[in-house]
Amino acid sequence: MIDTETRLDLERQALGALEEHGLLLPPERQEEQRRRLQQKAGVSLSAALLGPLLPGERFPGHPGTPTHRLLNEVIPLVFGFGHRLGAAIARMHGANADQVDLSARVNALFNTMLCLFDRVCDLRPDLAPSLLERASREALLEALDPDGEEDGLRLVFPVRGDDAIELALLLPVMEEYFRESISLARGAPHPSLGEDLACTVLLMHEAEIRSVDLTFEEEAWSPQIYPVLRNKSSLPGWATFLTSAMASSRSLHDNLALFREAALKLGDVFWIIDDVIDTVDDLESGRWSYTWLRMATDHGVDMTPRDDAAARDGQLVRELLDRRVVARSITDLAAGLGGLEEIAGLLGDCPPESVDEVRAIVLADVRDTFEIL
Repeated sequence: MIDTETRLDLERQALGALEEHGLLLPPERQEEQRRRLQQKAGVSLSAALLGPLLPGERFPGHPGTPTHRLLNEVIPLVFGFGHRLGAAIARMHGANADQVDLSARVNALFNTMLCLFDRVCDLRPDLAPSLLERASREALLEALDPDGEEDGLRLVFPVRGDDAIELALLLPVMEEYFRESISLARGAPHPSLGEDLACTVLLMHEAEIRSVDLTFEEEAWSPQIYPVLRNKSSLPGWATFLTSAMASSRSLHDNLALFREAALKLGDVFWIIDDVIDTVDDLESGRWSYTWLRMATDHGVDMTPRDDAAARDGQLVRELLDRRVVARSITDLAAGLGGLEEIAGLLGDCPPESVDEVRAIVLADVRDTFEIL
């Protein structure tokens, strides 16, 4: 078990590197971003999602319980983040007000879906088999089929009466997200956008399942680990960008590969900060992550589990700190933000204030990650 002081040392190194790169918003700007996320999320969730989906008597969510925190803290922030990011990226595309609202809604659903899916796979392994049975690759293919039923009544991800709150929320959110994204794909200015979104979702799903087995015990370091983890954690950035482009009727066909790589770089920001925060937890659970990949790749550290796990873990964390792996990971994060400028350059005509808005939303999320994960 890694002691509290060592964990704080990791956080201090991360925050120091963020400050060094100018990536910490001033406190008043941070608080402003948080209030705007919570306000937008509260209105949208209560009106569009939680009211219709959750009978109050089944999930009362008393203060202090995990259910209450999920409904009143975690979900509002992730929904609000997806909503504001989707709107801001749509404005980068030059979208009109209706298109901005559509992009915001679909990306809010997408971010909520990702949060709940990760939560089940990482924190509720007891629910994972039931989720993966219903959210199988076959079910995703059906949900992503643009030639499927258009009446909006098909139920690809059924909810059961005894489902825990994570599943009772996740499955209807998935249903709504896929329904709306398929509608966007049908009206996209070029079919390659919808096709790429479908491939992206399938790659993320495959990586989510594959990542469960990426442990130090089951999988020795290899170059194949990196793309799996990147597909799981960075590809959502590309999916968000694609959805906003379709909602904005913007064709990216001529530069699709360049847009994809730039959006992946921006997605790396979320991958890196999440894994920096989870450095100790990933070590103690024996899972590969960005920081431990850097240790193995850059310094040749053998991550194979040993009998003296507790002593070995402490030694590894101190070595990680001494080699400033966390600080260098934050440097990679700063480079990932360059993807935003690349996207703006490829678009060519996006309003500068929309780029600044996306950057502020991303940086607010980076800082808040230290508090809500």
